[in-house]
Formats: sequence, C-alpha cells, structure tokens
Amino acid sequence: MKRNLLSQETIQLTGFLLWRFGILLAGATAIYRTVKFLLKLIDLPLQLETGIGLIIAGAVFFLASVLMEQVSDGRREKS
Repeated sequence: MKRNLLSQETIQLTGFLLWRFGILLAGATAIYRTVKFLLKLIDLPLQLETGIGLIIAGAVFFLASVLMEQVSDGRREKS
C-alpha cells in the first residue's frame, strides 16, 4: 500500500502561507517604491531620508506587535 507523503491539510497550509507571503511582499514593494518616489520629489539629505525610513519601520513594527498582541488576547479570552 502506497502512503501519501503530503496530506491535503499540509498542501493547503503551504499554499495559504505562500499566498499570504506574496501579498505581503507585493504590499511592501509598493510602499517602498511610493516612499522612494516621494522622497525623490523632496530633496532631502541622506541622513534625513534614513531617519524617516527608520521612523516608519519602527512604527510599522510597533503596530504589528500591538495587532499580534490583540489577536492573541482575543484568542485567550475565547477559550
């Protein structure tokens, strides 16, 4: 008897993760190109551009961590 190495759930999970990563990558690329275009319109020194980029990256990480905490708190309260 031949065993199936990959279950249907594993294939679906892999597809879902690849789909989600693709959307995340496309969104990040669009945001990067938009910010880069806007910074080219305004002639700023490199140090200021770097600082603005770090501030934006920090804000994104902060918001993502708050969102993840809210989701995990919601799951804990459900059970």
